[in-house]
Amino acid sequence: MMMKYFLLLSLLATTANAKKRDKDKLRGKRTPYLDNESNHNRKLQGGVVDQLLADNQRIVGIFGGFDENVEIVNYYEDEDYYGKGDGKGEEGKGQYTCNVDLDLTCDFGGVTCDDIQPAQMDCNANGCANTLFVKYIGPEAYLFCVNDSRNTLVDKVVQDGERLSFTRLTQTIQCEMYNSGNQMINNFVIDTCEDLHLRNLYGGNLLVEGCDDNSCVVPLTYTYSITNNGEVEFEVSNLVRDRDGDVEDLVGLVQNRNLDPEEATTALELNVPFDTCVENEVTTTAQIRAECANDDIVNDVATTTVTVDPTPPPTPPPSRPPTPPPTPP
Repeated sequence: MMMKYFLLLSLLATTANAKKRDKDKLRGKRTPYLDNESNHNRKLQGGVVDQLLADNQRIVGIFGGFDENVEIVNYYEDEDYYGKGDGKGEEGKGQYTCNVDLDLTCDFGGVTCDDIQPAQMDCNANGCANTLFVKYIGPEAYLFCVNDSRNTLVDKVVQDGERLSFTRLTQTIQCEMYNSGNQMINNFVIDTCEDLHLRNLYGGNLLVEGCDDNSCVVPLTYTYSITNNGEVEFEVSNLVRDRDGDVEDLVGLVQNRNLDPEEATTALELNVPFDTCVENEVTTTAQIRAECANDDIVNDVATTTVTVDPTPPPTPPPSRPPTPPPTPP
């Protein structure tokens, strides 16, 4: 009876060890190092290492199913062998290097941002403007604008920095502004056919930012290209962007955060506004952080600068008070 019980225990122990070895199967790719915490044999794809490992030994190599690629290394005695990868000389690390490469580019409408040209400032190059884009500058106020046909173009309360668009244009736009007490505080006329330029400021409150196909503000696309040019897989943990003090982690935009060696991915930052009507220089710096399969942490930094130096716009014409509509007979 005791003999049967002993055989049963031996069978259970053998089965448990087999399951443990199955869990210890290595992936069929490059593996930096592997601790032998339980001091069991390691079952590899294509064969078994038929020896017990000492506490100071590791299995290293390219495990693709060929015994000759498997190597047992005593890392205490062969520190240079391990230290050549990460330069740290840490025990059990560095046999395979981990490295991330970050490249940052900027483009607008299919051309690089290096080729961005200043906006065409003259809104009357082809005659009267058909569409007008303005930004309101000033305290909260009620703005009322009409065209020559007395069609209402704007009829609302506006806030500082609010952007407005005018369509159904005639030769002039007549605007009135009122405070919260319903008192008129400003009135002015915009001539859409003469001396209309980007950056003109009408009535001290409406700044022209665009007309028809001309626009001061253009949408830029920033492309963050990430490449694993090391020998172990990694996961991107951070992609921090600093644009002249505006800091944001863009890791959520990374299309694939887990990269194997030689794999690459991108993150796209779309529709970033850039003003081409004033002398402008914007520098974007990005830093990436990746956590590697061999417990290393690697970083890289990339920077790009976008500049434009337009010709200053002509002095805007003086605003004149609107002509009241004729009194009906």
